Amino acid sequence: MVCVREMVTRFTFQFTVSVASTIVALVGCLILLGWNYDIDILRGSLTAAPLPARATVGFGFLLSGNALALLNIHRKRTAAEGQKAEVAQKKIWLLNASGLAAVLAGMVALLGGLTLSQYQFFGWNLGIDPLLPQASPNAVGAVHPGQMGILAAVNFLLLGSGLLILSQKPQHRRLVIVQGIALFCALIALQAFIGHIYGVQILEGVAPSVMKMAFPTSVGFLALCVGMLCLYPDKGLMQRLTDDRRGSLMLRRVLPRVIVLAIVLGGVIVWGDRAGYHPRFAMTIGTIAAIVVFTVLIAQNATLLDYIDRDRKQAEAALRQANDQLEQRVAERTAELSQSNLRLQQEISQRQQAEIILQDSEAGFRSLSDSLPIGVFQTNLEGRCLYTNSRWQQITGLTLLESAGEGWARAIHPEDREAVFSEWNRSIQEVRDFSQEFRFLTPQKEVRWVRARAAALRSATGEVIGYVGTDEDITDRKRAEESFHRSQQKLKAIFDNTFQFMGLLTPEGIVLEANRASLRAIAAAPEDVIGQFSGRHRGGETRRMLKFNSSRRYSKLPQVNLSALRRNI
Repeated sequence: MVCVREMVTRFTFQFTVSVASTIVALVGCLILLGWNYDIDILRGSLTAAPLPARATVGFGFLLSGNALALLNIHRKRTAAEGQKAEVAQKKIWLLNASGLAAVLAGMVALLGGLTLSQYQFFGWNLGIDPLLPQASPNAVGAVHPGQMGILAAVNFLLLGSGLLILSQKPQHRRLVIVQGIALFCALIALQAFIGHIYGVQILEGVAPSVMKMAFPTSVGFLALCVGMLCLYPDKGLMQRLTDDRRGSLMLRRVLPRVIVLAIVLGGVIVWGDRAGYHPRFAMTIGTIAAIVVFTVLIAQNATLLDYIDRDRKQAEAALRQANDQLEQRVAERTAELSQSNLRLQQEISQRQQAEIILQDSEAGFRSLSDSLPIGVFQTNLEGRCLYTNSRWQQITGLTLLESAGEGWARAIHPEDREAVFSEWNRSIQEVRDFSQEFRFLTPQKEVRWVRARAAALRSATGEVIGYVGTDEDITDRKRAEESFHRSQQKLKAIFDNTFQFMGLLTPEGIVLEANRASLRAIAAAPEDVIGQFSGRHRGGETRRMLKFNSSRRYSKLPQVNLSALRRNI
């Protein structure tokens, strides 16, 4: 709401400056047209003033109106574009609005100063008046033909200087000076304006030849002063009129009415005097009218203060209600926070107890795992090692710190790593337990065979949170298997290379094996003999191996002495 009010206020004053600059420039154009085409009404010669507005005055108004309009444009752009516009405009000062306004304002101040220098107390004649249409040489109130009056020259000098200051982004003190100059010049123009309305030259008795001001001139100066005051309404002296305080509100409401009503009351007194009434009667009428008018103003202001007081009381009541509601909400929220704090403390206590139980459980688990004869390990979802027991560390030769993370993979034999990783990833993808035999290579270059098993570790909700497994040391078994395999190979070599006929049979007489000598003796291949029936038993330690009824070379296999090789089959 405040932003909208500020925008409306800013727009109102900007519009006022635009109207004022238009009026000033229009007055200047009308005066110049009046002198160019000899039209008395445009020069103000039909009013009570014995002198019309000079052509130099019209030229000064034309320059002043354009300077004021350019300053208003610059003010709008600065407010819209911000600081960037200021920096960009400084680079091309003469080509932007403020630069052109400064040039025009300087010309206005120069015009007023040069005109003052030509009056009797200086006695100079610079020859600037003949450059424009001028009055007759016998005109009253002019040392040189076409000269403007002293009051007009003073106003142009002061207001031109003020416009020049406004074009340079003035600070607070300079704004106060400029606005004070505008008020002073407005008072000079106002006395001339009121004198023309009443038909009386107020300052005529002071200096009749130089203190007169034409009606268009007074109108132009009043508009120019109003425009300069409204150009920066939120700074300087105008800030007292435009801020949100009650005194400023009262001033905005009363000041325009007092000015208008004072002019009206003065007109009533002048009208009574001209109508032939006794001066006392005119004064009485004026006094009664003043009492009535000021009573009305006071009543309006009292009503306004009542409205303000009512709004203040309503605002205070609303504030108290809001404060009570806030206190109630704070109390409710405090109660909720107290309950939440109590629940939180209970949860913290339960969590602490759970942590103690968990720590005891972990300690028991570690103690149990350290006492196991097999290695135990635990990993997270990514396969990073979290824990290994002492037996696992003995098998791999790595400490807990060395095996943490991905360090455990260094213990796997380089020739087995690819197969182990492949089987591990496959078991994870197929959601099954991992099981594989592979080798560890300790830092001391000792090879240890293990049988590894691993299963998923799940949370209370069934979500997989890691993996736990065991590594069984099967190095001794592997060595026994290798020794047994070598023994079998040695026995097989002796069996095959002996010169005696040897064979192995079941108790039922089925041939299990026959050496090369026996196979050469019967000219048979191993597949022709193995699995065949050898014949009946004929004695305690001898048996017939084979009997062939086919057309082979031998019909009987000689008896073989098996006492040299006995084996439980």
